Amino acid sequence: MIDLDNALDVAESDPRMKDMDKYVLGHSWGGYAAAAVLNFDHDIKACVTMSGYNSPYEKLTEFCDEQYGILGKPIYPIIWLYNKATFGKDSSWKAVDGINKSGIPVEIMHGTADDVIQYNGAAIIAHKDEITNPNVKYVTFSDDGRNGHSSYFTTAEYAKYEAEERIDERYEELEEKYDGEIPHDVLVEFCSGIDQELYNTCDEDFVEMIDSFFKENTN
Repeated sequence: MIDLDNALDVAESDPRMKDMDKYVLGHSWGGYAAAAVLNFDHDIKACVTMSGYNSPYEKLTEFCDEQYGILGKPIYPIIWLYNKATFGKDSSWKAVDGINKSGIPVEIMHGTADDVIQYNGAAIIAHKDEITNPNVKYVTFSDDGRNGHSSYFTTAEYAKYEAEERIDERYEELEEKYDGEIPHDVLVEFCSGIDQELYNTCDEDFVEMIDSFFKENTN
């Protein structure tokens, strides 16, 4: 969020860009940044936030719960202090507050099976009841194989291929086997066995959804 705020400051002061319409889009922590930066006074026309969390503290505690379960709750105060000590006043900005303050068109996307930022947990979309901005559009991805943290980017064909070939599972198995440090030659061999065209093809309908949203909100 801090980096995005600074980038927008530069864009708004640069004579080549200052009169251009400005939009923000981000995924995961970028999804948080794209919405949280709306707390600041930038002339942003529209925002798309994908798989974002509402606040750093919520995501940190969610991760703590995933790692330690109920035993992680006593660590919450330490997490709060660490976050506050590291980022000071910038530690508490919430995405929902920015969405409400700005009043601009915002498209919030999230997958129901997201195992990185939980749909009913730290996710921005989980705070739907707190959002008062009337210009918000919610997009929930619920189809099996395309409802994860970023799997909705890809095509239905890739989702089927991934399920059959267990690509994510096999990669996680390699990470576990090598304690998170997969040797380069092993990684190259693994990647060479993946259909690169399927893997790198983005779903056209998904791209069109975002493009149309921005076009609808162009002056």
